[in-house]
Amino acid sequence: MISRESTKKIMRNKFACLLALLIVPASVCVSAPADKTSKPAPAKAAPAAAKPATPAPVRPTPAANTSTPSGGRNNNNTSTPSGGRNNNNSSTPSGGRNNNNTSTPSGGRTNNASAPSGGVTGGRNTNNASTPSGGVSGGRTNNASTPSGGVPGGRSNNNAATPSGGATGGRTFGNAGVPGRGGVAGNNPTPPSRQPPVFRPGPNMQTTRRPDGTQVHVNPQTHATINTDRGGHITSFERPGVKATGFRTDGRAGHIEQSRPDGSRMVVDRGVHGERTVQSVRPGGVRVVSVGRQGFVERPFRPGYVSRTYVVGGRTQVRVYRSYTYRNVQYVTYVPSVYYQPAFYSWAYRPWNRPVVFAWGWGSAPWYGYYGGYFAPAPMYPTASLWLTDYLLAQNLQAAYAYQTAPGGDISTEPVAQNSQGALSPEVKQMIADEVQQQLAAQQAAAAQPAATAAYQPTAADTPPPALDPSLRIFVVSTPLNVTGTADGQTCGLTPGDVIERASRTVTSNGMVAINVINSKAGDCPVDTASSLDVATLQDMHNQFQEQIANGMNQLASNPGQGGLPAAPAANPQPVAAGQAPADPQAATLLAQQTQQADQTEADIQSSAASGQ
Repeated sequence: MISRESTKKIMRNKFACLLALLIVPASVCVSAPADKTSKPAPAKAAPAAAKPATPAPVRPTPAANTSTPSGGRNNNNTSTPSGGRNNNNSSTPSGGRNNNNTSTPSGGRTNNASAPSGGVTGGRNTNNASTPSGGVSGGRTNNASTPSGGVPGGRSNNNAATPSGGATGGRTFGNAGVPGRGGVAGNNPTPPSRQPPVFRPGPNMQTTRRPDGTQVHVNPQTHATINTDRGGHITSFERPGVKATGFRTDGRAGHIEQSRPDGSRMVVDRGVHGERTVQSVRPGGVRVVSVGRQGFVERPFRPGYVSRTYVVGGRTQVRVYRSYTYRNVQYVTYVPSVYYQPAFYSWAYRPWNRPVVFAWGWGSAPWYGYYGGYFAPAPMYPTASLWLTDYLLAQNLQAAYAYQTAPGGDISTEPVAQNSQGALSPEVKQMIADEVQQQLAAQQAAAAQPAATAAYQPTAADTPPPALDPSLRIFVVSTPLNVTGTADGQTCGLTPGDVIERASRTVTSNGMVAINVINSKAGDCPVDTASSLDVATLQDMHNQFQEQIANGMNQLASNPGQGGLPAAPAANPQPVAAGQAPADPQAATLLAQQTQQADQTEADIQSSAASGQ
C-alpha cells in the first residue's frame, strides 16, 4: 500500500505538471511512477509548481502595427496575410475584407484599394480603385482602372479604362476606353471624349473675347474666322465658301460644308469612329455619294425615277428608285429589278421540311473575326427568312469593317468583344426575320400582279414612305450615322449592323422621327438610346434592307441545294421593266474626283484652322 505521505507527494507532482502545461505549452511533464517503496520527493518540485512568472495564454487583442497571421479582424496599419477583415492602411494578401488604402493582392473586398495580382475583389469597389493584373472586381467601379486582365463586373462609371484583356460588364460611362480589346467589353462603352485642339492665334489674328469666355479670332487678310470655347479649343472654322465644325483631336473637322463657283455643294461628315461620308450635289440633279472606299452616282433618268450606279471594289451595279414627297420630305423607294415565280416565293416563305446546317465560309474573313463577339450565324436554319437575316447582317458588318478600315477610320486591329447583353440575340434576329418574312410576302404579292413587269408607274403625290408603315418597326443600320441622344444631348455613332426601332410614326416639322437603339456593337450608341432620325435616311435604311434581301434571294435562286440548302423549285427570274436602267459610265471617275477633293478640303481646313489662315 502507498502511504498517505507518498500519496500527497504524487498529487503535488501532478499538480505542478498540470500548472506547467498551462504556463508552457511546449513543456512535457512526466509524473513519477507510483512505487511501493517510499522515496523522497525532488527537492525543487514544489517551487517550480508555484512559479508565477509566465501568464496564462489568453488570446491577445490586436493593436496598432500588429500582425494577425490567420483569421480575426485587424484594424489600423495591420497586416492580415490570410483571411479576416483588415481596415485602415492594412495589407490583406489573401482573403478577408480590406477597407481604406489597403492592398488586397488576392481575394477579399477592397475600398480605395489596389489589387495588383489575381484574386477576386468582390462587392463594390469605389473611388480610384486599381486592379492592374488578373482579379475579378465585382459590383460597381468608379474611377477604376483595369489595365490588364481583371473582370470589373456590374456598372463602371467615370474614367474607367480597360486597356488590355478583362471583361467590363454592364455599361461604361464617362471617358471609358477599351483600347486593348480582347476581353469581354460590356454593353457599349461610350467612346472617350475627343477634345479638339487648342487654337494659338498668330500675329495676323484679331481676337475678341465674349462675356461667356468664348473667343472669336478673325484674320482680316483671308477673312477666316475661328471660334473657340472657354478652354481655347476650336469649335468652328469659316472662310468664304467653307464652314467646318465638330473638330476632332487630330484637327480634322467632323462636318464640312463647301459651296463651289459652279453652284455645286459638297458636304463631308466624319462618324464617331472616323468613317467618312462625302456627298456632292451637282447641276442637273446629279448626286455623288461616297462612304469609305465605295459609293454611287445618282441621276434622274425618267420622270419620278432616279438611277444609282454603285461602284464597289471596281465593280458597278445599277439600282432604280422611285421619287416621292411627303410633307416636304423628299425620299426614294427601291424598285426590284426581277421577280421570281410564285412557287419559289412559297418555298422561301414557308418553313423548310427540316432545319438545315449551312456552311457560310466566313471563317478566315477579317470582318468575321473582328465582329465575332457581336455576331454569330444560327447553327441551323428552319426557314429562308432566318437564312436571309444572317445574310443581310453579314453584308452590313462587312460594310462596317470596310468603312472603318478606310483612310481616317479608327478601327482597332483587335477583335470587337461583347458580352451576352450586347451580342445579337436570337430574339432580335427573329424580329428581323419576321420583317424579312413580310418583305417576301409583299414581293410574292407584287409578282402575282399582271403589271409587275410592266413599265414604270406615275408617282402619287404626298405618299407616306414605307418606313412609316405600322407593320415595319425594326431597321438594320446600313451606313455610318451620328445621332444625338434625346435624354442627354450627347452625340454617339451607329454603324452598319446595329439595330434600331422606330418609336413613333409622328414626323416633326423638320422631317424627323423618333427611334430607339435595341442592339449595337461596342463603342456605338448604347442600347436604349432614344434619338431621332431623318425620315429620308430611315427610308434609305429600309431600301438597303430590301436590296440585301434581293441579293440574298438571288443567291438562293442561283445555288439551289448547295452548301446544305434544301432543293428549291425553279426560280425563273423575270426582269421588272421599271427596275432597269443603264449604268453611268462616269460613275467611277466622279467618285474618284470627289475623294480627291474631299481629301484636299479636309487637309486645307486642318492646316488653316491650326494656323488661322
